[in-house]
Amino acid sequence: MRIYIAYKLSKLPDNEKQALRPKLEAISAELTRLGNETFIMGRDAQSWTKEHTSSIRTMSLILKHLNSYDAVLAFIDSDVASLGMSFEIFYGKLIGKKVIYLVNSELKNSVKSLIANETIIYNDMSDLSVKLAQRFSR
Repeated sequence: MRIYIAYKLSKLPDNEKQALRPKLEAISAELTRLGNETFIMGRDAQSWTKEHTSSIRTMSLILKHLNSYDAVLAFIDSDVASLGMSFEIFYGKLIGKKVIYLVNSELKNSVKSLIANETIIYNDMSDLSVKLAQRFSR
């Protein structure tokens, strides 16, 4: 399966941005180990650059890549809404992609999964790895 990994980045404090990258890399590594292909915008289209990318360029990249992937995997570890991730989720759903939420258990009561085809609730990254293996192994 080709999986587009969506995540919140804008308006995160620097320490949370620093902590996000290894989490995304771990998710991608586990999914790849299980035989899937992943796309992470920051890694694959922007080389983890800290430079600002224009909204038009970012939207163009989102549309291009979402169209070529099978599913949107939304990594939700903040209770603050993300306009960018919301767009990725809604657009993915609109064009018929499967939408799967990965939700930190501390947030399970604040995340509404009305649009998701599936929700995976995890306690920590180790638990998430196990749940990804259960869900995505071939």
